[in-house]
Amino acid sequence: MESGVYIITEMVHFGGFFQGDTVGLSVRPLDDPESVRTVTIDDGAWENLRDKHDLAPGMALELEVSHDEVTAASVLGSPDLEALRRAIVERDISPSPNLRAIAYRCNACGLWIAREPVASDGGYGCAICGNPLSAAGRA
Repeated sequence: MESGVYIITEMVHFGGFFQGDTVGLSVRPLDDPESVRTVTIDDGAWENLRDKHDLAPGMALELEVSHDEVTAASVLGSPDLEALRRAIVERDISPSPNLRAIAYRCNACGLWIAREPVASDGGYGCAICGNPLSAAGRA
C-alpha cells in the first residue's frame, strides 16, 4: 500500500460510466512536479470532502493507493482559503477549546493546510512539508 501527498493538476471528470459516484483527477506527487498520473476516486473513499465539485487544481490531497486503486482520500490543503472551506467538512474541535484555527498557511507549500501542525523545534511545523510555521497566517 502506498500513501502520499498529491497536488491536483486537472479535473478530468465527475462521475464515471453512467455518471457514477466517482471523480477523475490528474495529480502529481508533492515532491515530483513532472510525474503526473490520473486517478479515479470513489465517493466512499473520501474522509473529509463535502462535495467533489468543490475540488480544484492546486489542492493538496492525501491518497492511499493499493493495487492502483485509491482506497482512502483526504483534502489536505488549497492555495485559496475560501475554496478549502467550501471543499472540506470541518472537523469537530470541541474537545480542544484552545484550538481556534481550521487551517493555517504554510509559506513553503503555498497552501492553506487543514490538518494539525506538527511539533517542531519548540514551535510548529507544516503537516505536509515539515517547514517551521510563523504565528501569522491562521484562519
